[in-house]
Amino acid sequence: MSSRAAVDLGPEGERRGEFLALLAAAAAFVAVAGSSGMFVAPRLATGEAGLIEAVHLAALVVFALAFFPVAGPWSSARIARAARSALVVTALAAATAVATLPQIGLTPVLFILTAVLAGHLLSPRASGALIAGQTLVVLLTALGAFGETFPALLQTLGYGGFQLFALTITMALLAERSLRQHLALANAELSGARALLETTSRQGERLRIARELHDLVGHHLTALALQLEVADHLAEGRAREPVARARVIARLLLADVRGVVSDLREREFDLTAVLGAMVAELPRPRVTLDLPETLEVDDTERARVVLRLVQEALTNAVRHGDAKRAWITLRRQDGMLLIEARDDGRGTHVIVPGSGLRGMRERVAAVGGELQFESAPEQGFAVRARFPLPGSDA
Repeated sequence: MSSRAAVDLGPEGERRGEFLALLAAAAAFVAVAGSSGMFVAPRLATGEAGLIEAVHLAALVVFALAFFPVAGPWSSARIARAARSALVVTALAAATAVATLPQIGLTPVLFILTAVLAGHLLSPRASGALIAGQTLVVLLTALGAFGETFPALLQTLGYGGFQLFALTITMALLAERSLRQHLALANAELSGARALLETTSRQGERLRIARELHDLVGHHLTALALQLEVADHLAEGRAREPVARARVIARLLLADVRGVVSDLREREFDLTAVLGAMVAELPRPRVTLDLPETLEVDDTERARVVLRLVQEALTNAVRHGDAKRAWITLRRQDGMLLIEARDDGRGTHVIVPGSGLRGMRERVAAVGGELQFESAPEQGFAVRARFPLPGSDA
């Protein structure tokens, strides 16, 4: 198997992995529900089923309703923020299902699913405490069901070990995903820096060529035009017409050289192309770009400010906001460049600027612009900046 097939680090690969994990969880739940149905159905047929069976089945339904909306990749930001409450409900529902009918050996599988969810939401210590409590429930119910210590201990050790294994794998995958996100952010920053460096290098070479053309060819052509003008005044007879034509050609050639020099001195940086390439491989958050088809800025410093603002906003969305989506908008308006970067992360009551936010403000102020931050709990974080473009009267 090639390394490309073995490790898919792109956003699509991550979403595919989430769906596969959800399918595995669904299969495990179907197995538990099926075993419960096979146990309860004969009792229903003979009229032996009562309150305990009803509570058991209700606990399974509650577990499914609390677990799958949170565990699925379709989980919205609002649902994700209620995930801790959902974890409590799933743990209680699983314990209820295990305690009501302990003779159904597959029911403790629900504890394994709960351990996976805990790995996403709780600290390792809190997750371990939850697993210990769930394992104690397995032990107590198994003792009541089997009436013997050894079979109860075997079942307890088995399900306890499965829970620890599931938690360990979950935390390892989360750590790997976090590293991948930080690597993607670093690659995005490197992509922006490389684009700036390439543009600056090209501009330097173009300026060198422009200076050479101006200083050498331009000066010689100017001298030639002056000499031809003198010759035009001195020429007589048949020589006068060719000299006049040569004088006109020299002036046209001088104008062409000046035009080429002017074009070479123009410095344009296409932000649309650079930003698109920069966010293309970010696994999370998913970035939506709202940009003009081409947005060229002829000042490298301002282009650098835009790239740094976007990079810092995405970094904050990952590290502090735990955002799943982000939106970047750039517009030209009345000689100003308007930038907005917002996400659907946790948000906050009070914005306390750290080094990153202070750096944003300093960069925007250095180009004569303004910067605003906006955030609220469960409303994400937004950065809005505006600064004048060169040649504008704003």
